This record gives sequence, C-alpha cells and structure tokens, in this order.
Amino acid sequence: MAENELYVTFGALLLSGYGKYPNKRMYWSSNNDVPKILSESIRLHKFEAILKHFHLNDNSKLDTTDRLYKLRPLIIKLNANFRKFGGLEENLSIDESMIPYYGKHYAKQYIKGITYKASHLTKKCACNDNYVQQFIYWKA
Repeated sequence: MAENELYVTFGALLLSGYGKYPNKRMYWSSNNDVPKILSESIRLHKFEAILKHFHLNDNSKLDTTDRLYKLRPLIIKLNANFRKFGGLEENLSIDESMIPYYGKHYAKQYIKGITYKASHLTKKCACNDNYVQQFIYWKA
C-alpha cells in the first residue's frame, strides 16, 4: 500500500460523511450525478482492502468495557495534537454535541426526550475561535 492510497482512503471516509449515498460502493458508480474524484483516485477493491486491514488497536487484547477500544489510540493522538498545536486561552467553552446517526452501531446511545433519540454524544473543550482543545466520547 502506498502512502497516497492511505490519504485517499481517509479522504474518502471524510467525503462519505458529506455524501448521502446509502452504500460506499456507489461512489464508484458510472452515473453522471456521482462525483468522480474517488473512482479516479483509487480502485474500489483497493479501497475495501485498506479498510478491511486497517486497525488502530490489537483485537486480540480487546477491552470489552471500552466501547471505543478500537478507536482509542486515534482519540488519544488527536487530543494530544489538539493540545500541542492549540495553545491555551483565557476563555474556554465546554459543550456537548449530538451526532445523529441512523444506522447500526455498537456505541450508539438512545436518549429519551431529545430531538435525535439515537445518536452519539461528544463533549468538547474549545477556544473562542472554535479550535477544539480536547474531546471525549460520552458514554451514558
């Protein structure tokens, strides 16, 4: 796997958050209403192979109490980089964000009495310019 293929794969994951296609394979469709940026950058089978074999944590040492065990190294690294490059400010804001999600996911939460009943809840600490200093995934 080449380094640029990994970057294209991450870009595809970001793009899929904006697109509303029900299946990731549709990004490689030959229809005119589908952007060609992915199909021209990486082949579908290569993209799927990278996703299949990309792991952030060792599955043989799975921590069953941590719902985000597989993503934990990425979350730790992101928070470290947020603090490293962000600097400290006098005024900080601590806020929570609901990320609506309608698919099946093991970490999705059902919270009664809110607009998005099934979603992911994150809490973040940000500066005045909305630069995130730290975030946590909130487990109810």
